[in-house]
Amino acid sequence: MSDEGASHIDLSERLLNPIWVRSARSRLRLKHILSWGLIALSLTAFISVVVYLPAVERGVAPSNAAKLMIVPLIVIQGIILMLLGTGAVASQLSIEREKGLLDYVRMTPMAPLSKIMGYLFGLPVREYFLFALTLPFLAFAIVVGGVSPLKMLHFYAVFFSSVWLYHMTALVAGMASSKPRHAAMMAQGLVVVLYLVLPQLSRFGMTFFEFLTVRPTFFSMVSAELASANPRMDIAARQQFSGLNQSGSVPFFMLDIHATVFSLMVQLLLLGVLLQVVRRKWRDEFSHALSKLDALGFYAGVLFLLTGSLWPVLGDPQITNRLRMQFGGSSGMPPDAFLFAVLLVFLLVCGAGMLLIIAMITPNRFTQLRELRRTRKLALARIPFNADGSTSLWAVSIACVLTAVVYALVVGHALDSRQFLAQGPGLWAAGAPVLYLCLAALFTQGIREQFSARAVGVSLFLFWMIPFFVAIILTAAFDAFVGASYASIPCPPLGIALLLLNFFEQASAPGSESFVTGQVAPHLPVMAFLGVGFYGVLALASQIRLRRFRAELRAAECMPGVDATDPIQSGHANNHATA
Repeated sequence: MSDEGASHIDLSERLLNPIWVRSARSRLRLKHILSWGLIALSLTAFISVVVYLPAVERGVAPSNAAKLMIVPLIVIQGIILMLLGTGAVASQLSIEREKGLLDYVRMTPMAPLSKIMGYLFGLPVREYFLFALTLPFLAFAIVVGGVSPLKMLHFYAVFFSSVWLYHMTALVAGMASSKPRHAAMMAQGLVVVLYLVLPQLSRFGMTFFEFLTVRPTFFSMVSAELASANPRMDIAARQQFSGLNQSGSVPFFMLDIHATVFSLMVQLLLLGVLLQVVRRKWRDEFSHALSKLDALGFYAGVLFLLTGSLWPVLGDPQITNRLRMQFGGSSGMPPDAFLFAVLLVFLLVCGAGMLLIIAMITPNRFTQLRELRRTRKLALARIPFNADGSTSLWAVSIACVLTAVVYALVVGHALDSRQFLAQGPGLWAAGAPVLYLCLAALFTQGIREQFSARAVGVSLFLFWMIPFFVAIILTAAFDAFVGASYASIPCPPLGIALLLLNFFEQASAPGSESFVTGQVAPHLPVMAFLGVGFYGVLALASQIRLRRFRAELRAAECMPGVDATDPIQSGHANNHATA
């Protein structure tokens, strides 16, 4: 090879990410380009011609016929990048992890962020090539259809933000699973949850979940451009997406934010969290997914988005009525029943978020032992509060306080609007649901720090699912609704629902109509006390035992000649230290 050619290769490798170059050489071989490119090009051309030519032959204007091509082209691009690209990232990374290549890459003198970017854009490089093959057809549709290029740029900014979000999710799945097929299925399953499941929560006012996808931006911007070709698309967009007002912007607190800006804000928050997860796992495979401060920041961000989305829903009668009508009927859902559904879903989302951060930041026995040894070697007085091996009690307690504050703000704003309830309930009735939730979270944190994940799963199944099964049997077999309600108190979703029913029972004016009726209504105050008392006792007992457990663990670690990871030896050491 000539010196000029060698210098050209060296220059290209210096300018380009080496991991991206290696992935491109592997996934863009000629046989792959020809086979996959021919399939993608043929399908795209076939669908474009089938949409455009028959419309023109039926007398549709060429500009409108070209606009009709845009939607199927976007669907094809989404399948290529969001579905196939996500599966490729997860499976290819899992293959490298299974073969041990990832360990060699970890030792290279590159910054972790450069390695992550190399994999993020290198593993789906074939899918980016297939996406590029669809661009000539899209350019034809934009030029002939007279669609605004600026609006299409806005749309594709959110489109690629969503793609990178899903690909980063695939990186997390690939780092977590050692089997390629499982990693690809896990990543694609997460995409389905992000794209189809979570946006359904927007029906209850949590509209920011819609903006994890490109659909609101598409319907707020592109559908208006396509209205001349298909007027029903713009009408369906305004009826379906509750997060958009009449001008196509997003109501958030007292502001109206552009749909593109809001979509990027929501997606970049989650993208940043996933990037931090991959960075931590890149540096240490056995570290927690997030540090305690990072997890609290993520949870606080979710609460901020939840509150900002619910604020106009609970304060603006026009938005409230539009959401109530989505549940059917000429008059829609009753106002108090709608508020009950919103608060129930809000508390369940908060509970799921707290369970997630408990699972991510709570140390197990071996993580605590490793941190104790590190602390002793460095001659530190105590474990750093943000270390993986430190207790997660303080972080979960702050998350509980944040949840209670946000819940109080949301409930207070709903009562001030005078749309839902004739009078406000007492402080106990209003605060019991969130108190129940926080005590259940503290109990879960206490047992998670002491036992293995399997033991915690079995314990939560016994406490949560068995009461649910008993309640179903009592209701189905004996129509014992009161007994079933008492039996379901330990199950958090049902327990929170019962405590919220007590909230609305206490708030209803005497003689007024309320959706809280039936045999269970007189028993609701007693159920509220039982639910809070039950988890109050469990949380206190678990935290007392956790404090004793940490003291025994420190004593076992300080005993010379004792392997603290051996439960038999550490048990003898604990007994000796106690004596």
